[in-house]
Amino acid sequence: MPLAWETVGMILPDLTPPPPASSAGAGNSYFGLAIGYTVLSGAISVGGVSGGAFNPAVGVLSLLNGLNATTVLQLYFLAPLLGGSLAAGLFHLTHPHETSDGRVDKPAFTDCAIEFVGTFMLCFTISLAAAASNASGLAPVSIGAMLMAQVYAGGPTSGGHYNPAVSLGVLVRARAGGIDFGAAKAAVYMMTQSLAAVAASAAARAVLGSGVGHPEVGGGVETRAAWLAEFLGTLLLVSVVLQVATAPGTKGNSFFGLAIGFTVLSMAVSLGPISGGAFNPAVGLLGTVARGFPFEAASTSLSVYLTACPAAGLVAGLLFPLLTNGGEHASPHEAERTALNVIDDKQEGDEELGR
Repeated sequence: MPLAWETVGMILPDLTPPPPASSAGAGNSYFGLAIGYTVLSGAISVGGVSGGAFNPAVGVLSLLNGLNATTVLQLYFLAPLLGGSLAAGLFHLTHPHETSDGRVDKPAFTDCAIEFVGTFMLCFTISLAAAASNASGLAPVSIGAMLMAQVYAGGPTSGGHYNPAVSLGVLVRARAGGIDFGAAKAAVYMMTQSLAAVAASAAARAVLGSGVGHPEVGGGVETRAAWLAEFLGTLLLVSVVLQVATAPGTKGNSFFGLAIGFTVLSMAVSLGPISGGAFNPAVGLLGTVARGFPFEAASTSLSVYLTACPAAGLVAGLLFPLLTNGGEHASPHEAERTALNVIDDKQEGDEELGR
């Protein structure tokens, strides 16, 4: 089983390509950040099971510590190479236009494929990092880091939603103009994200057997308090997504993934003990598989996640034009240039008066 963990762990960083791998993200300054945080996330979530090498060169260190050569070959050589090959194959399947010198158009299924992979990786990380057997206490770090990396990896292609509440927020925000995202595409995204969450939980259950991590309302917490916590956490998350990824004033920035990932990390630490910290209806579905059907024991949690999160996404989308002057505002650089022009005009006026 550790072989499977190493294989999956190796797929994660390989799905976060550096600039030369994707023209959509060409010239970005975040590729190292995305790759490094993917390794950090994987080390926290699966390191306790497989050792978390994700690299044949790192696996050589195990030989120096006396680990059986056959075990090292299977676990730290074959598994990473298999994971890298699967990741490369998936990249070629979803991005043939990136590997054919522009002779092939982007397939229609690419956006949904990216949404499925990104949501799967996020939910798989949650299932592992928050598992009963993982005593690291760093689950929020692992989850936030994986979301950040996947947003960087898939954002230039699909938008990197990985959350039905975000897709709903983007749909409502699209009314302010500037982006093209219709109801049909939003519905497909939401279904894809939900299926990916169920698949991720099933995969984690197949590996762990029991004790798969999933969000759940804290013991003794009133449903009203949990609902409010999920609503506020999701509202902040979707608002951050809309501001850093769709607002004209922040267009072309390289911090969008960092802002989104660390928002989830912050909300998971502060609100997780109250509501479970899903902030995502798809993540809220993880318990349906982790506990098995029917999901009676946590029906309260599920109802909170399936109502509070979409409501927050809707409100965030409605608030966007109010917070950005109809969807348009000056970027920090434009504001700085304006301020400098005002200063220059004032200085010229003072000089004229001095003459």
